[in-house]
Formats: sequence, structure tokens, C-alpha cells
Amino acid sequence: MPFFVLSITPALPHFRINLLQMGKMLHLSKIDILLERNKPMDITYTKKSTGEIIELKQVTVTSIFGKEGTFNVLLPNNDRKTLRKLLVDRIDNIKIFM
Repeated sequence: MPFFVLSITPALPHFRINLLQMGKMLHLSKIDILLERNKPMDITYTKKSTGEIIELKQVTVTSIFGKEGTFNVLLPNNDRKTLRKLLVDRIDNIKIFM
């Protein structure tokens, strides 16, 4: 029986476009594909202390820290915020799952 193995790497620039067109879900381990620096995006995340769902519109990723599992964003009002990758629910309408 034939089978296919799909490999997703950041070297595929068209992958992000295909995800946006199809409205797919993405595993948490591949979240770095979506976190492009200096590009405005919408991010929905869960606030750790209260469990509240927060929606950030048109934020820009400024830096990504792989070892800590966090990334920094610049909000439209020029405030900075650090988010945990684990708490992100959606990036540009792409559902992130564990």
C-alpha cells in the first residue's frame, strides 16, 4: 500500500499562504512558521492568570525565544508584550492545537 509523508519546514514560503486559504489547524510545535517578524498579524491567546481570552489585532512579532517558549510582540499603540507560545489559540484565524 502506498503512503505519503508530509514534511513541513519554514523553508516553504507558500505554506503560510495555503494555511490561510484553507483555514487549517497547526500543531504547536510548528508555530514558528506563522510567527514572521515585522509582519502585522492577529493573535488570540488565553491569559494565564484568569483564563480570559484576549484578542490582539495587528500586532508585530519583534523577537522569538525558542528555549523559553515565548515571543515578544509590538502592539499598535507601541507597547510591548511577551506571550507564551503554549497559550496561543489562533494566529490569523489559524487554530493552534497541542
